[in-house]
Amino acid sequence: MRLGGLREPAIRPAPGGGPPPQVPRTPGQPHGSGYRSQAWRDACTATGLRHLTTRPYRPQTNGKAERFIQMLQRQWAYAVAYANSQNRPRSLLPAWLHYYNHHRPHGSLDRTTPGQRLHALANPNGIYN
Repeated sequence: MRLGGLREPAIRPAPGGGPPPQVPRTPGQPHGSGYRSQAWRDACTATGLRHLTTRPYRPQTNGKAERFIQMLQRQWAYAVAYANSQNRPRSLLPAWLHYYNHHRPHGSLDRTTPGQRLHALANPNGIYN
């Protein structure tokens, strides 16, 4: 499925329609033109998500996004010095994101990983698909 400028939606609708159980129904994003695009709106509509934005200049909500960006820059983008941005191997980004989401414990999630937290939310009674 092609939505605007997106090649393939990262989030697919559940078989019966609506978002898959492991996906939050209201993705929060910062105020930015990239998150107000037609393609983003269409992707949210196609998956049954309601898009919310954070309030500008509000550290309580923007802090987590800012912290993620800081860690991404420190641990992936600038962990090794490169002559220029074109030499930075973008192929390493998926591995770092996998580490961040599936192996690195997060303090805000009681020292669990986001993957473990989403799995627990999708399977509240311990029922596995």
